[in-house]
Amino acid sequence: MRKISFIILVVILASVSCKTLSSYYLKGNYPENPYTIETKLSLDAVWDKVVSSLNAKGIKDFKIYSKENGVIVSEAVEFSNNYTREDLNGKLINPDAFVVIGNFHTISGKQLPPDSIKGVITVRFKDENGKRTVSIIITNLSFLYTYQKGSEISDNITDIPVKSTGMLEKFIIKSIE
Repeated sequence: MRKISFIILVVILASVSCKTLSSYYLKGNYPENPYTIETKLSLDAVWDKVVSSLNAKGIKDFKIYSKENGVIVSEAVEFSNNYTREDLNGKLINPDAFVVIGNFHTISGKQLPPDSIKGVITVRFKDENGKRTVSIIITNLSFLYTYQKGSEISDNITDIPVKSTGMLEKFIIKSIE
C-alpha cells in the first residue's frame, strides 16, 4: 500500500511541476472589420496624414506603398511592447494597448510574456461619390512563445488568441479628422 501511495504521489508531483501551458480565450468583443472614415481631403493630404501617424508609432517599413493603387501594407509590425490582457471580467487591463492576448500561463499560474506578437497593418484609400474613404485594419496577428527556450526541446506556440483592440486604428483615423 505504501508503494502505491508513493507512486501516486510521484505522479501527482510530476504533473504539477511540469511546465504545462494553458490559455483562456478572449471574453471581450474586438473588431473584425476595418475602421473606416470618409474625408474630403485630397489623396495627397490624407496619405501624408496616415503615413505620419504610422511613422509616429514606429511603423516605417512597408511591403506595399502605392499611392496610385491607394494601398499601404506594412511589413510585420512587432506589438510585444504594446499589448494587454483581459481581467477576469473580459475588460482590458491596459485600454490603450494596440493588441490583446489570451491569458497565457503555466498550469502553476505563472503568466508568461510573449516572445513576439506580430501583425500587418493594411490601409486602403478609395474614391467614391466625390469623397475619399480610408479603411484601416490589423491582420495576420500571431503570438509566439518559445517553450523551454534554450533547451533541446523547443516548441513555438501560435494558437494563443490575439486581437486588435482598435486603438491603433482609432489613432490613425483621428489624425485624418
